[in-house]
Amino acid sequence: MGVVLSVRNLDTEFRMRSANVVAVDDVTFEISEGECVGLVGESGCGKTTIGLSIMRLLQNNGHVIGGSIENFGKDLATLSEEEMQRVRGNEIAFIPQDPMTSLNPTMNIGRQIAEGLIEHRGASVEEGRQRALGPETGVGRRIMVLVRRSFRPWCPWSKE
Repeated sequence: MGVVLSVRNLDTEFRMRSANVVAVDDVTFEISEGECVGLVGESGCGKTTIGLSIMRLLQNNGHVIGGSIENFGKDLATLSEEEMQRVRGNEIAFIPQDPMTSLNPTMNIGRQIAEGLIEHRGASVEEGRQRALGPETGVGRRIMVLVRRSFRPWCPWSKE
């Protein structure tokens, strides 16, 4: 089985007014096809920052300052934002611990799921609606799992 995600010597920092804060220091792991890997640690140890670094979704003051992240052998740091958009959700998905902050309260859930499928997977409006209204329903975290699963990524990254 091949390696689908390789993280090598990852270093991520946040640039603050008074100093730079290292949030991830020399993290290395691999995920191979068919593997299910859990990242475990204390609150505040950097699990979310690792996920956001992989997805290239860090806040403006957050920066990957070292290491490499490869998806199927492709260096994610070299991808344009447009190419990275195709990776997000389609190949790698991040499920936040508090999904309610990721949902748009002005749109119904089915429309939010369908919108992602239309944008990232080229689904028709009808196909997106049918997949969004499938047998799984729920609120909060279950909704975000459904959103990410609807894309069928090879690596659904979930923060517990």
